[in-house]
Amino acid sequence: MHVYVPDGKNGEYDKAREPKKQPNLFVNVDKSLCIGCCSCETIAPGVFEIDKQTRSNPKSSVINQKGAGGKQDNECCRNLSN
Repeated sequence: MHVYVPDGKNGEYDKAREPKKQPNLFVNVDKSLCIGCCSCETIAPGVFEIDKQTRSNPKSSVINQKGAGGKQDNECCRNLSN
């Protein structure tokens, strides 16, 4: 049995690199599907925030539309989402 071990000769490392120009993607939360489990806020705290003031069925909201690598200011997004 032969196990393939990547050595970089076939371009494996180049494929895994971050692209020089990031795609223009935006993050959104479908509140009808949000179950309020906080996993999105745990994984990406600079992008998502759970409304901790709501005790019954809290929902996530996006605080940074551009995502974790985005250049958008978090405070700006908080003001837009309210």
